[in-house]
Amino acid sequence: MLKELTRLDLAPDAAGVEWLRWASMHSSYLYESMPDSPLNARVLDVLATLGRGWLRLVLLDEIRSTVGEFTSSAEVSAALQQEQLARVAVEDWVVGLGAAFLGRGERAMQAAGQRSNAAELVGLQIVGALSLLTASRTPAASILRAAGFRPSAPEPDWRQLIVSTLKQEPTVHRSESGPDHDRLFTVSVEAKGLTASATERSVRSARSAAYRTFVQRNLPHAVPRPSQPVPVRRSQAYDARLPRHDRARDWVLEAFEMNDSGLVSQALTHASWVHENPSLVTRAHQRDFAVLATEGAEVLTTLVRHQHALNTLNATFDPPSGAVTAPHVTRDDLARLLDALPLGAGVLRSKGLATLTADVKENVVQAVAGAAWRANGDLIFHRQEQSVARWVRDFSPPADSVTQLQNYCARAKARFQVTFEERGPQHERYYRARITFLVPMEPSWRGGWMPGKTAAKQDAARGLVALLLDERPDPTAATTEPEADRIVGALFVAELDALASGRIGNQRALAGGHLGVDLLAVGDYEQFTAWTARRSSMVREDQASLMGRLGGFYESVLMTRRREAVRTWISRNMPSRTNGSVDAVQRISQWSVSDRLGRLALLADVLDAVEGGLGADAILDCVERQATAIAASASGELESSRTNEASGRTITIRVRGAEISDAFVPVIEAVDAVVGLVRWSRRPQGLIVTVPEMPEPRDPVVRTGLMAVASALGDPWLDECRAALNGFLARTEGVLGGEGRLDDQAAAEFSAAEAKLVEALRIGAERPESDADPISASPTARLSHTKSGGSHDPS
Repeated sequence: MLKELTRLDLAPDAAGVEWLRWASMHSSYLYESMPDSPLNARVLDVLATLGRGWLRLVLLDEIRSTVGEFTSSAEVSAALQQEQLARVAVEDWVVGLGAAFLGRGERAMQAAGQRSNAAELVGLQIVGALSLLTASRTPAASILRAAGFRPSAPEPDWRQLIVSTLKQEPTVHRSESGPDHDRLFTVSVEAKGLTASATERSVRSARSAAYRTFVQRNLPHAVPRPSQPVPVRRSQAYDARLPRHDRARDWVLEAFEMNDSGLVSQALTHASWVHENPSLVTRAHQRDFAVLATEGAEVLTTLVRHQHALNTLNATFDPPSGAVTAPHVTRDDLARLLDALPLGAGVLRSKGLATLTADVKENVVQAVAGAAWRANGDLIFHRQEQSVARWVRDFSPPADSVTQLQNYCARAKARFQVTFEERGPQHERYYRARITFLVPMEPSWRGGWMPGKTAAKQDAARGLVALLLDERPDPTAATTEPEADRIVGALFVAELDALASGRIGNQRALAGGHLGVDLLAVGDYEQFTAWTARRSSMVREDQASLMGRLGGFYESVLMTRRREAVRTWISRNMPSRTNGSVDAVQRISQWSVSDRLGRLALLADVLDAVEGGLGADAILDCVERQATAIAASASGELESSRTNEASGRTITIRVRGAEISDAFVPVIEAVDAVVGLVRWSRRPQGLIVTVPEMPEPRDPVVRTGLMAVASALGDPWLDECRAALNGFLARTEGVLGGEGRLDDQAAAEFSAAEAKLVEALRIGAERPESDADPISASPTARLSHTKSGGSHDPS
């Protein structure tokens, strides 16, 4: 399986390999062969649930690209009915690779040709594990393609065809046969003396097959003819004065880093407004948000379950019996989210719908998520607007405060104990819980007085969760601010100690936001500084040692992330990925006329811009160069302006007479791969690019984090990669730039340059020097020991 994943550009790191090993086991194998396993079957349930969610998202994308735009929510639902076919394709792929470890009973059933979904579940677990590691649609999409799955147009509503043609509701009869473990269901359909039947392994499948057979056999003239995808004109923003709607639309565009104003307007349009304003809707090629909402329901469910999987697996590999493995997103949950966003007033609806109902709020939030997924795909899983991020985090896991505190402490490998104070007469006793952490200095938190020990314990835990996750002070003042600082700082150190064990890989650490490394990765220095405020007060003792370990962790995660992104970009655009022929000359010729050569040149330009570290002006110069080229190819007039503010340096680019936003996608992806800190705000005719300014560090944790960012950007491997890539491109120009025919000798020279670049990437595949012992040895750690006092400018 690892060879196949490598071929698909899905090769995981060492931690990912461990997850794949577990994901390859069915729960029956786990029970029989690994009774002392560190993880239980509920972890496999979490992975399978996550894999199914990502599979459904990819399925919608693939069907839409194959058969055209969905015209109704019913079509979206019909498309999702192909999920079972996709799951079977993944199952066949797993079985073909021999990658599923099953228990004896499951293997016997499989050998006897009896029904078993064990291998199918293993396939979902593998997709879930890879998706968990990458937070990307790529694993599910690549595996579906490798499995040979090809989506088809959704089937029509066969029952409705019978009713509309015969003007009669069909009569349905059901029977069943076979043993309990291999039950077969037969459904017969009858209408106006005509009959048809079908036998399947589920009632639903048998009923659908019987309806289909009835129409195809008895009413062939009613079978819809296959149709070619009908091009759908791109939705536009409304050409009317709608100030509240425009403000809400612009907020979504910026908050979700989107550039499609028409798509966002659609997400904010209720069906009642469409009926009242047909001319405006027609001119803008618009419709209501129904289709986007149906797609967005899948996006939000998978987003919540993805975060739930991270939270669960960061806390424990042994979830208790009854633990939630597939949290459900309710209408009320989504209504609360909309209330937290500045969107309600901007939803276009009829005059009779003055107040948004919970149903409408639910649909609006889902539609915005569906639009964000269509516009940017995985980005919504990596970066979310602050209110959305808080909603996702608070939603999962859906547990009481004590359980949330237990999960948080499990992440930091810290234990606590609860004691109680009592007061009042025996018949009216009140209790106050004290939660003491079993870490150095044993800091403790006191809750409020409550009529019962359980309520007191929950109250104290609730205050602690608010402190640790939201940085909110204690409203009861039962715990002093210095003591609250000691709690936050002590758990900060405990989490650092837990990371020193090496049980958490870099990808999981980044996805789980350990020690604020996710904020550093996206350049959110303001939030990182706020996050460090309480923690910095706890690092006065043995500061050099602690900051050295912390810097090693930050640098290891950031450097590994950047190396992986650059390596993936290059490998996906190398000539070795060109399909169709093993002949070197033909292989190189095919590659030279594709867009891959231009993408490699683009990456080389970005790598040149960051030579020697992060230079904001160099990055903006690079973006402006690419914008100039894009404007020239679109015959547009380029306008650009720059501003410098305390938060960062910004360039605003506009190309008159051309919509260039989509053409900038490769530029954005290349800059994000190399730099990862740049903020983008796209518009149809341009974009706004901001390189955040590193603040003046005022405390040791901020200083350590910024030094790690600078060190990761100055990674010597990037210099080696830059030199190898530029050498390869120069060799390419020498081989392909002439007018003569590409011969075997030139192809051999080209292949030698290619091999040199591959070798540079292979060296980069090794873990960074600091990652060998990420908490104790790194260039950042050494800097922490040599710097004595004062501030340090990481730029």
